[in-house]
Amino acid sequence: GYEVEVHGYARPWRDWTNSLWGQRLMGYGEFPLQRKDGKGQALSVKQPVERLWRQFGRRQVHIHRFDPAAFPHECVVRHFAQEIGMADSPGLSLQVNERLTLPAAQLATCFHRWVAGKEAPIEERPAQMHELRKHLAELPGPKLLFHDDLMAPLVESWAREDDWLEQELGFRLGGGHRSARSEEHTSELQSRQYLVCRLLLE
Repeated sequence: GYEVEVHGYARPWRDWTNSLWGQRLMGYGEFPLQRKDGKGQALSVKQPVERLWRQFGRRQVHIHRFDPAAFPHECVVRHFAQEIGMADSPGLSLQVNERLTLPAAQLATCFHRWVAGKEAPIEERPAQMHELRKHLAELPGPKLLFHDDLMAPLVESWAREDDWLEQELGFRLGGGHRSARSEEHTSELQSRQYLVCRLLLE
């Protein structure tokens, strides 16, 4: 018989949150950063990893920190091939999912709210997004990056998860890409990109 070996990649928390929000926006709809009780909508590595341990056994599960700078040719596909003993090939490459631009996020949000108003079944949204998605990917503009203030409710849960990761797997995910901080913090908070992010989430 065959022996299953599982390899998973976990992104730094901020990068993961930005990426997940964008993916959800391009599919089923918005992913709220906060629950109705005001607490952060926390991501978890611990829960899925423990499920994998129960299913496949701890020795068969390998979780890696998603860090392109540490991968061969900065390519996660090549890193995966290396981990499973597969010969490298020039054909191995990864199509990177770039973050949405701000105009693309605005348009996708308007689309989902329009669909919600028409009471279309949520299962139909990905199909309805198919044609729109390729146009959204071409929209120019600044990349959508949530301000640190929007991430603040999540930081405590990230720290708990990182403590567990360090103890069990020997690494921390860390925050990842932070929004720029400067002495002009007040003007930054009032910037168009920040305000639109807030409007998208409220």
